[in-house]
Amino acid sequence: MTPILTSSAACGGLDRADVAAHHAGDEPAADLAMIVALASSFRDKPVPGDLAAIGEVGLTGELRSVNALGQRLSEVRRLGFTKCLIPARTGGKLDAPDGLQLIPVRNIREALAALL
Repeated sequence: MTPILTSSAACGGLDRADVAAHHAGDEPAADLAMIVALASSFRDKPVPGDLAAIGEVGLTGELRSVNALGQRLSEVRRLGFTKCLIPARTGGKLDAPDGLQLIPVRNIREALAALL
């Protein structure tokens, strides 16, 4: 993840940092959340507490949709989040749960610009 973040999202210098992170098993939907957390730490800017992030990150930093996005968004809202970064391409019509603002982004650069 750090090479993608370094080359795609203006986090120069991250490639010289020691990073220890544990990814959530075989769950590509957690890619964007990990990228956001790494960038937040590297830039010393906190992620808003009401924001979640869902999406698979490709090798060039593009975001890909994930399975069961509607169900994931319902769970995000149930957990109390009010905003969620999602891939701009969702593969179909997507209705946001009441009280959840969706922030569609095409790549990690757009994602980080939207929150950091």
